[in-house]
Amino acid sequence: MSYRDWHFGMKLVCIDDQFGWAMTADRRYCVPIRVPMLHEILTIRELKPAGDKLFVAFAEIETIQKHGPLVAEIMWGAECFRPLVTKTTDIAVFSSMLSDTKQKVPA
Repeated sequence: MSYRDWHFGMKLVCIDDQFGWAMTADRRYCVPIRVPMLHEILTIRELKPAGDKLFVAFAEIETIQKHGPLVAEIMWGAECFRPLVTKTTDIAVFSSMLSDTKQKVPA
């Protein structure tokens, strides 16, 4: 699946949680405060292309984060995420076993 198939509301899984931080010289304050955690499932709020990269904002994480004097708009590189793959369960084979009337058992 290409990034072009990504859309608002789509669920992504974090596959790389090695993000950088901006910090004041005295190391008292840093942003971002909240980062995606490895294997965390997040919902796309916004997609923003910048050059040859794509950045993603999530509904679960505030885009504008501040800590003391530092304020930043935080978005994450799309390469750190993959689409969530949901498996659908098909119980048709079990339903047919229950309703199969061709097989007769002598009484």
